[in-house]
Amino acid sequence: MVVPKLPPNPPKLPIIGNLHQLLGKPRHQALWQLSQKYGPVFLLHIGSKPYLVISSSAMAKQVFKTQDIIFCSRPTSHATKRLTYDYLDVAFSPYSNHWKKMRKLLVSEFLGPKRAILLNHMLVAEIETMVCSISAHPSNTVVNLNQMFSAIVKAVVCKVAFGKNYREEPLKGPSWESHG
Repeated sequence: MVVPKLPPNPPKLPIIGNLHQLLGKPRHQALWQLSQKYGPVFLLHIGSKPYLVISSSAMAKQVFKTQDIIFCSRPTSHATKRLTYDYLDVAFSPYSNHWKKMRKLLVSEFLGPKRAILLNHMLVAEIETMVCSISAHPSNTVVNLNQMFSAIVKAVVCKVAFGKNYREEPLKGPSWESHG
């Protein structure tokens, strides 16, 4: 039996793997520090799942050029399988003929130039509403742009997905309270 040669990896703990080495600082800094010690390609374990980390752009280009089919799918889990009705979506579906057909449909019908032209007037109207709202404020007041951008995203997504403007209504998540 041939044992595959694995890339170097930092020592891991039982159950959590290398998770403790990623906590406490921004992920990109933690991964950069690990790459300085273990090289441009190393293995991390998050829980029991192994993850290959490639921190060199040249190495990433080479890996995706020669091994794209192996690395292009997301890891599977019971939760995503159940939420996506056995991986029938585009985001979590493993690379397959089904995924290629779904992606082609998504790009041509929902993200393509025809759809963008159809929805352009709505986006322009929402941006005009935001600009009018900003200009209505007195010049010495603070405007929360995060709220405004979130409102635009919410308005556009709701109009595209549901065909309705929910500007005045707060978006609510599922109710977790028991109704009795």
